[in-house]
Amino acid sequence: MYNKSTKQPRVVDRPYPSAIHSGSLRRRYFRPTGEYRPPQKGEFYLSGAVVEAWRAPHNFTASYHIAIEIPSPPEFLVINGFRYWLAGVAEPATDPPGQATSGG
Repeated sequence: MYNKSTKQPRVVDRPYPSAIHSGSLRRRYFRPTGEYRPPQKGEFYLSGAVVEAWRAPHNFTASYHIAIEIPSPPEFLVINGFRYWLAGVAEPATDPPGQATSGG
């Protein structure tokens, strides 16, 4: 999405996964800092149609949303009434704990 007033791509302040996988089972998560500028070498920035965090391999000239790592990311997010586990499972946020629903 595009913010017409600031002329910048719009990102939501929530955890984003890293596009860089280190081989461990634990995925790293990042959040936007609020800065929109060219990232310097080694900094993380948010990019992509499915937004992910990337590390800049060199100083960039194009502007991106700068990101920082979340040391202890939440286990899930609630978006529009659905609980999204950061492992990739979605379920209604109003379900009692321990009860799962399935379609079909």
